[in-house]
Amino acid sequence: MTAHDIAEKVVRAVEKNRLYVFLQLSAKILWMNKRLLPKIYFSLLSFLYRHEIAEPVFMLLARNGLIWRPYERGAGAELNPVRVAFLQGGTLPDKNQSF
Repeated sequence: MTAHDIAEKVVRAVEKNRLYVFLQLSAKILWMNKRLLPKIYFSLLSFLYRHEIAEPVFMLLARNGLIWRPYERGAGAELNPVRVAFLQGGTLPDKNQSF
């Protein structure tokens, strides 16, 4: 999807007086889950973070294009090189591994 495609979708949504613009189906699904089932949504997130599996799950989703890829941000964005390597096909290091 190009910047022009995104701009067209945003302009159409503004013309239709829509508050939200979802560019990916996964974003709309996540938003609907958060909106319709907030207790389940936040319980799942807290479970993932409590058991330290949230980051690998979200990185896997990003690697497969299901959520926004943080390494595709604009110039000057500060990025964690370990996360970028994982998104590009590497693996996450052990928790106890030092750099």
